[in-house]
Amino acid sequence: MTLEALGNLGDFVGGIGVVVTLLYLAQQIRRNTRSVEAATIQSTTEHFTAFMQWLAGNADLTRIFEAGSRDFEGLTSVDRMRFGGILNVALRGTENALAQTRRGLLPESAWESTRSQLRFAFRTPGVLAWWNQGGRDGFNLELRRWVELEVIGDAAG
Repeated sequence: MTLEALGNLGDFVGGIGVVVTLLYLAQQIRRNTRSVEAATIQSTTEHFTAFMQWLAGNADLTRIFEAGSRDFEGLTSVDRMRFGGILNVALRGTENALAQTRRGLLPESAWESTRSQLRFAFRTPGVLAWWNQGGRDGFNLELRRWVELEVIGDAAG
């Protein structure tokens, strides 16, 4: 075998090594993507579960949420602030879930339950009144647009 033939064989073997390495890296990237997606789903689920446990576990907050959902203006000023705090906690998680969905880290199937819950909440006059009286101002533009176009728009229609 000539030196040139050995060089060509080395190039061929090296090329195979590059292809095998690229295939391995692609597999690792797919695994990592699945892991990140699973962690995002878990984190989102934990946030909303903790929120519901917090709300359901406190009779006073539950009363404020129920009354405020019906009639935001009928609440005392302190209860209006507490009602806003409740909605801020819920919507902060929604803000994160929306961002993760748009980045492809939270699948649409996991996002659907959040979307459905918000459509339900925004059908209540109190939540809508809170939002329109400045509640929206505490959230990023992406969430505000989404709520106004997809949630309030759907709830009205």
